Amino acid sequence: NYLSSCEVYDPASNRWRAIAPMGSKHRGLAAAVVGGLLYALGGYDGSDRLSSCEVYDPASNSWRAIAPMGSKRYCLAAAVVGGLLYALGGHDGSNRLSSCEVYDPASNSWRAIAPMGSKRHDMAAAVLSIG
Repeated sequence: NYLSSCEVYDPASNRWRAIAPMGSKHRGLAAAVVGGLLYALGGYDGSDRLSSCEVYDPASNSWRAIAPMGSKRYCLAAAVVGGLLYALGGHDGSNRLSSCEVYDPASNSWRAIAPMGSKRHDMAAAVLSIG
């Protein structure tokens, strides 16, 4: 299924509720939070892998498009470090990817960073903070 619908979970009431839908339908996207905003990256819309990205603002219950990634990515991973959003690996429709990109919300821009040692898709990423 390709969906644009979104829901938010409230642990206090143990309930889900609908929020504004994303601008496009897709699956296989990655999501992460930076500065209280939810970012949705890439995915697959049923005909093509996507480089497009959107950001959700809970204060206005609205989504808006942001700068697209440099590569189309489906089944990628996302992580946040130091206020920057990382898009890792995925699949571009022809190949698994080892390439990675970083997004700076302050400049609304992506830049390529060093690739991973192996091509990966359908993966997860996490950030460990010790201290």
